[in-house]
Amino acid sequence: MRVRTALTRRQPASTRALGGRTVASSLVTGPVTCLERCLVADLLYAVLLIGVFVVLALALRGLEKL
Repeated sequence: MRVRTALTRRQPASTRALGGRTVASSLVTGPVTCLERCLVADLLYAVLLIGVFVVLALALRGLEKL
């Protein structure tokens, strides 16, 4: 007789619950590797940092005109 443990009752690792539905994890994340995610995150961080400095520069420029 096989004993049911928490590990045997679990859903397979290839599925995740999403909004009450079970969806394959490849549909949720796609074939994106960790390296690609890190590269995109670094790029977005750089864009955000540059954007903040542009906004600060424009704000200071606007204050000088007053």
